[in-house]
Amino acid sequence: DPYSSTFSQGIGIVLLIMGKVREAIAQFEQVEQRDPDFASVHFWKAWAHERSGEFDEAIKEATRGAEAPGAPSVARLGLATIYARAGKREQAVKLLKEIEITESGEYLSPAVIGMVKFGLGKNDEAFDCLEKAYEEHDGFLFYFRGFPWYAEYRSDPRWLEIERKMGLSKRDNIKPGNERHEQLGGR
Repeated sequence: DPYSSTFSQGIGIVLLIMGKVREAIAQFEQVEQRDPDFASVHFWKAWAHERSGEFDEAIKEATRGAEAPGAPSVARLGLATIYARAGKREQAVKLLKEIEITESGEYLSPAVIGMVKFGLGKNDEAFDCLEKAYEEHDGFLFYFRGFPWYAEYRSDPRWLEIERKMGLSKRDNIKPGNERHEQLGGR
């Protein structure tokens, strides 16, 4: 359905992950025009603006998503992450503390909390969060794996160990007796 907000937003997410930021923003704007109440589009549009270095616009969009009626805590965690990546440490820390105190009863994604911590430069704490996310089977862990803006952390041995435990590392996908296949680059 080309008019499905979810489907159209998904196209924007794929464009964003591919690094086609301007096209992603245009896609998210189309979704917003057709469905102004589709709150999650603001979260993704915020990430696209963050990727292009437009931090004020990213914060504005993340705020709109976080303040939408019924917005989940992950939207507020997304805003805290955008604050952190924009260099607004005080706002990020304050919001993270507020979320951790006030959001009792709602699941707080350790993976998304880890993303906030990476933005704050607290890498050890962030990796602890990712480990907790693995233990809790947190679905947002896959976003961490897919977001190109977290690529710098994915070569860390702690992340590689999480991937290994998840069965996602290249080495785990090699069948016994196929070592030669791996040496040839999987061709």
